[in-house]
Amino acid sequence: MTKNFFQLAVGCVLVLTCLTLLKGNEYTQIHEVAPCSPNAQTPPPPASNPPPATPNVVAPPAPVSSPPSSPSDNAAAVATYDEYVEEVNRQLGTPDLLFQDTVMGMFSKGYTEETMANIKAIRELHATYPEDRPKACAFMLAFPTRCGDPCIRGNKHDQSWNVMHMAAALEAQIWSSPGVNFHYPVVIYHDDYTAEQKAAVESATKSKIFWFQVNFGAASLPDYISREDINEKVAHQHYPHDRTGNIELPHSRKHFHGFGYRNMCRFFGGIIFHSPLVREFDYYWRLDGGDSRLRWPNRPDDYVYDIFKDLKVKNRLYGYIKLATSQESPRFDEALKQFKPLVPELMARFFTNGTYNGNYYYNNFEVVHIPTFQSKQHWEIFSACDRNGAFFFGATEKNGLG
Repeated sequence: MTKNFFQLAVGCVLVLTCLTLLKGNEYTQIHEVAPCSPNAQTPPPPASNPPPATPNVVAPPAPVSSPPSSPSDNAAAVATYDEYVEEVNRQLGTPDLLFQDTVMGMFSKGYTEETMANIKAIRELHATYPEDRPKACAFMLAFPTRCGDPCIRGNKHDQSWNVMHMAAALEAQIWSSPGVNFHYPVVIYHDDYTAEQKAAVESATKSKIFWFQVNFGAASLPDYISREDINEKVAHQHYPHDRTGNIELPHSRKHFHGFGYRNMCRFFGGIIFHSPLVREFDYYWRLDGGDSRLRWPNRPDDYVYDIFKDLKVKNRLYGYIKLATSQESPRFDEALKQFKPLVPELMARFFTNGTYNGNYYYNNFEVVHIPTFQSKQHWEIFSACDRNGAFFFGATEKNGLG
């Protein structure tokens, strides 16, 4: 099996993961991530400081040399936004699937002088690493906080509180443990955090936190997705619960997944690997700062180790929690069928009698080798799903996109 073949196979894995929505409010206690109520307090660490277990991993079929480095390694000066987009397009090599057509206004407003300074700081940080230190980060996509009740949704705190406690848990349970003893940086994408909210999160950890402002509202909607269809089929899923709903607001917990959630799924399906700041790293560990917590394991044989080093040493490309099943997706099925002949071994797990069967990798907790998913093949698979509306449309409820 060639490297390109395997990259294409693993590319399908992540699109399969993100295209099918995670199941509403059903959360399962698996490995490091455990559910808790919205108002739960972070428990104090026990004296023994036991660590979490490792997630599952996807490894190459045969030993290979060190994983390829991210494209940013050999980049010279920090690029402006236009230069950044041009560089991503060049790396993708897909002239008919231009990066800026997909992301639209998702990144352009947030790509500021501060972003360029952060990129420079990340590269300077990596220059200090010894050869065996992975260029890795923890990553959180923060929920909006300043839109009133739709952002609070009945919780005691807005979700910046949750992000702060996730950063504190990383500090106490992972970075400070003897098996890691290193403070990897944390990258947080947000929509509306204030200076005070950022300061509160930063006070919870010794890690350097790099912030980037994103727009997951209507300005990020690609031109190839009909705004009329969005207003007709998605807007009514937002506050208020009628067809005058504002897609800029989060959707109700009791209603269908709304525009922002679906846009989040397409972000993790393909866009994140080429996004500002993240593309400066070789690995990211995705953590859900909203409804999940890192919590102390209950088995005495658990131990903390550096999961990034483990993946690098063993040339592993993807760590996940579990394989799950949701509803079938006609749009997804239509998009992926053209790629089945290229990756028959992988597709066998996700197709039954020639049709997508709803299987997906549960990915709200994952560890990813970023360069693997920056390939032209993965972008083509992602684009096929994105351009036929698979992320945005479907009559299903919270457990599928349709």
